[in-house]
Amino acid sequence: MTDEDDDTLVPGEDDRTVVVQRDEVIDRTVVIDRRRPSRPQPPSVRTIPDPPAGPGPERAAGTVQDYPARALPLLPTPAPLVLRGEDARGRASTALPSVRRRSRRAAVATLLAFAVACAVSVVGVVAVIVWFVRA
Repeated sequence: MTDEDDDTLVPGEDDRTVVVQRDEVIDRTVVIDRRRPSRPQPPSVRTIPDPPAGPGPERAAGTVQDYPARALPLLPTPAPLVLRGEDARGRASTALPSVRRRSRRAAVATLLAFAVACAVSVVGVVAVIVWFVRA
């Protein structure tokens, strides 16, 4: 029960463990570098140099020139007064149906339809039970 490269068969073991001793150890480990190639990093706030001190360079033609700051008033001007006119809601019209009444009618119709469906279901179940009992 030994292979060609086995040197020792351990006697007396129930699981018949085989100990193999090899003369030379060959290291076939290969190191693979899976890192991505480095890309240039975008400049961060710390790497952007400060502008040089003193007056700025000459501006190109067509660019915005500096302008003096305007003076702001110390106090804001008050909003204009608006006189109250007619009521914004308008007049109540009796010709139009009330939303409350219309929604109540829809709710009552829905509840009646549900009650009728329940009654039909109960009658159907009773009819099926009676039919099975008589058969």
